[in-house]
Order: sequence, then C-alpha cells, then structure tokens
Amino acid sequence: MTSGTDKVASEPDAIPALDANLATRLGRPKMADAPEGNLGKLFGGRSILAPKVSVENEEEGDALSDTSALNAAYDEAKVMEAWDALVADFRTKNKMGLAATLATGEKVFDNPVLKLTVANQVQYDELKECAAQLLHFIRVHVGNGSIGLEVELGELDAPVEFLTPKDRYDQWASAQPALETLRKRLDLDLS
Repeated sequence: MTSGTDKVASEPDAIPALDANLATRLGRPKMADAPEGNLGKLFGGRSILAPKVSVENEEEGDALSDTSALNAAYDEAKVMEAWDALVADFRTKNKMGLAATLATGEKVFDNPVLKLTVANQVQYDELKECAAQLLHFIRVHVGNGSIGLEVELGELDAPVEFLTPKDRYDQWASAQPALETLRKRLDLDLS
C-alpha cells in the first residue's frame, strides 16, 4: 500500500488531491468541483470545500446592457428617487462603505447630468472605478439613457490644525463661557 506522499515522489508531474486536514493546516481551502473521498460520504454529498469559480461567470453577471435606446420622460425627483434606490441596493448587497459615500455626497441635478461631490480622494477614486455601474443603475431605474454622472472632489473647508490641550480648551471656553466659570470653581490647572 502506498501513501499519497510516496505517489508524489514517484510521479513528479501528478498533482495529488489534498485532503481537508492538509488544506486546513496550509491555511487555505481545498479547491474542487465536488467533494472527494470520505468527506463526501460524511457530509451527505454537501461540500465544505470552496467551489472553483470560472472567470467567465463573474464577467457575465457584471455585463451592462445598452441604455442608449431608453428615452422615458424624467425629472429631478425621479432621478433622486433612483439615487436613493441605488443607495438602498448597495446596502442590501452589504457594500456599506460605498452606500455611505453615495448617501453623504452632495448631489446636484443639472439636467441631464447628476453631479456628486465627495469629501476626499479615496471616495473619488472608489466612485470613478464603479461610475459605469452606478450610471447604468440610474439610467435603467429612470428609463432614460441620456442621463450622465459626474464625480467631483470637494474642496477642504479648512486645513487640519494640530492644537495643544490648552489651545483646544481656549476654543471651547470662547464658545461656552460657562466652561471657564466651572474651571475656576473646581480650581483646575490647565498648564
């Protein structure tokens, strides 16, 4: 009787099937189309293994249809309703970061372009990557292929300031004079 390691040594071109224990020890799941050996019998045909995924199937789900023929009437309210539906769709798909970016960005509809202003470069880059999918969703939901989407990077209101605790307290005290009264009553030293 030869073991799996003897078979590998005698046949260098053969790729041995990994068992679940070895795959667990290696830190990655065994890739297979169907369960092999005793594991399939133990789990009644249900696989605990990661299935092989073909690249073709992934691309089919991401294919966008042609929206140029869509020409339904629309207004700003319908476009904003489509935007809210897009945010809700991302939330149901558990893409919370992108949903939050879409929900908090400043939206302005300048017919036929929806302009979204985001707060930082990371959000800008993320939306630029998926802009075609976002626009496709909006166009299909509204029913018009002439709608456009522009993503803009917002201006920073003020530069980041690094304040010492004393400076921070002075800002708070100027906004709330009662804070200075409380500091004196409690005899606190802020040096």
